[in-house]
Amino acid sequence: RRPATGTDVWQAGLNGRQELTGSATHVEGYQPFVLTSPAVPQFRESNVDLLSTVDPPLEKGGVIVDKSGAVRAFLASFVDGSGKSQSARFAGLPADILTDVVGALSAGRPPPDRTLGIAFRALPLSAARDRGLPANEADQLAKQGQSRRILVVSYVEPGTDAASKIQPGDLLLTVNGPPTSSWRTVDLAAQGESVHLGLWRQ
Repeated sequence: RRPATGTDVWQAGLNGRQELTGSATHVEGYQPFVLTSPAVPQFRESNVDLLSTVDPPLEKGGVIVDKSGAVRAFLASFVDGSGKSQSARFAGLPADILTDVVGALSAGRPPPDRTLGIAFRALPLSAARDRGLPANEADQLAKQGQSRRILVVSYVEPGTDAASKIQPGDLLLTVNGPPTSSWRTVDLAAQGESVHLGLWRQ
């Protein structure tokens, strides 16, 4: 289980002098990371929420552990932007993403790879309200304790079941009942036999 915002955690790894070090901090939240869109529009499974801490992450990577010593995220470098506007930053890749893959491979199964054929991008809730999203729907998402955002459909893969029902610009409200703005929730739901998405369309 991912540590919630405000949870006490510890960073352990290498600093800029290649020394093993550790420090106490706590989870600031989960921030969206989106790879730059390709020149030709196409569907890609590329969105992920990265764990950020209140204190700066270690300069050379490492792990984030909880009070029991369990690894909850792996610190790694991620590059934003493209061309001359690229910038790199360290953040925590949640461990559950990796353990799902490693667990399946260790058991001789292929890693989970079902997809809905829908690409999402994050949109601030304030911007969704400006589009006309009813206040009660925005309030339900805000109560989930996640970032004040909503997921908006940016691309639908032609030929999928979703293509006949979902359009770019649709706002995601719920996944199988509960409200959510988490890409991870969408990914996990996609591994099931069926998925019910609650959407709002202007």
